[in-house]
Amino acid sequence: AINPGNSGGPLLNSQGEVIGLLGIYQDITAQREAKQKLYESKQLLQLVLDTIPQSVFWKDTNSNYIGCNRSFVKDAGFKNPEQIIGKDDFDMPWTREEAEFYRQYDRKIMSRDQAELGIVESQRNAEGKLTWIETNKAPIHNQQGKVIGILGTFQDITPKKEAEQTLKRINEKLEERVQERTFALEDSNRALEQAKEKAEVANQAKSIFLANMSHELRTPLNVILGFTQILLRDKTTNLSQQEKLNTIQRSGEHLLSLINDILDMSKIEAGQMNLNKTTFSLVQMLESIKEMLLLKAQQKNIDLLFTIDFKLPEFIRTDQQKLRQVLINLLTN
Repeated sequence: AINPGNSGGPLLNSQGEVIGLLGIYQDITAQREAKQKLYESKQLLQLVLDTIPQSVFWKDTNSNYIGCNRSFVKDAGFKNPEQIIGKDDFDMPWTREEAEFYRQYDRKIMSRDQAELGIVESQRNAEGKLTWIETNKAPIHNQQGKVIGILGTFQDITPKKEAEQTLKRINEKLEERVQERTFALEDSNRALEQAKEKAEVANQAKSIFLANMSHELRTPLNVILGFTQILLRDKTTNLSQQEKLNTIQRSGEHLLSLINDILDMSKIEAGQMNLNKTTFSLVQMLESIKEMLLLKAQQKNIDLLFTIDFKLPEFIRTDQQKLRQVLINLLTN
């Protein structure tokens, strides 16, 4: 008889006496090796997860943590992954709003059975410092394809986020400066337009003034020239007086040409200046200039030496009045 409750024991006869020993055994080497391999695989997987720089975690359908790597343990402020198991986001150092936001996203991903990548979130770490993280979450399925949890990874992007915020502030300041410069430029343009309008008004007033002044000057000057011509035609005028009258007449005619040139200035500004070309005696024009300036030179005790170069042409063709004005300006200077 054999005791069915044991895998081994004494062998009894019909009177209940021990007559031997019965033992049963089986080879479990394959099972032990499989168990060892499973353990080694889990250790290797944990080693790989702990080597990844990102924080890795996985939860069940109730958003309770069932595993993580060393990076996540550090962020959560715990000592080892075993302390994380069974806890939820409200047990972590993040704020209540952050925990609620994480769990809400978990439910969304598991209900839709669809991964979410590149989720930018704020997170209060174990040191109480506010950080920014970029999270990826995906649903976990069993062999039948049923969602049994969620796998997540995240990495700290605080330096990147701070750089973006700094760049944003710089761009805002640049936009403010550009806007200020734009307003200043618009003000400058308005001031320039106003200055241009004032200049045009002033230029018009100047032209009107010159026209009126030249008219006022020409009237008495024409009277002087008229009486000079009368005296020159008078037979009682001696030779010395005629020479003086000729000088007065030439000076008056030159002054009249200067008055006309004042009006020509407005034409020059408008780009309408024309040369009145005629053929005339260069020597006679130079002689008249000498006589005009001789008295002025004597008044200042200056000797005026006048010598004509015989290489000069006797007659030239140009604007006589303007050439006369240029030479007088040079000599009087």
